[in-house]
Amino acid sequence: HTNIKQSVSRCFALFASNTETHRQLLTSSVIASIKILLSSTRDTTCERFGVLTVANLALCESNHSVLLKAALLESLLLLHKSDDVETLRGIAFALHSFSKRNENHCALEDANVIKFLPTLLDGMDQNTAFQ
Repeated sequence: HTNIKQSVSRCFALFASNTETHRQLLTSSVIASIKILLSSTRDTTCERFGVLTVANLALCESNHSVLLKAALLESLLLLHKSDDVETLRGIAFALHSFSKRNENHCALEDANVIKFLPTLLDGMDQNTAFQ
């Protein structure tokens, strides 16, 4: 089953890279699947591509309210201690997209995003952290 979850997570990330598929990805069943991939698998590949899915969806400001209401931001923040640099990079990428929009700042502050930002740099040497 691990290979299936990994393949599904890659598919979601690929579909999320195309804005034409966003409406289909923002359904409750797909969002629930993304949350499962982010929170319960303990599989680096699923986490990495689940984060990338959210980050790709967050590039479009029109998706922000759905993503925030679905608590996908909180799911991302639970992965802030990941050992996988690509997962951490994806979290930072998503947070950047959310934070560009002033209307999201209250939700980001409520989720303690500012507190989590420095933890994304924990354990990285200076060259890795600022690439």
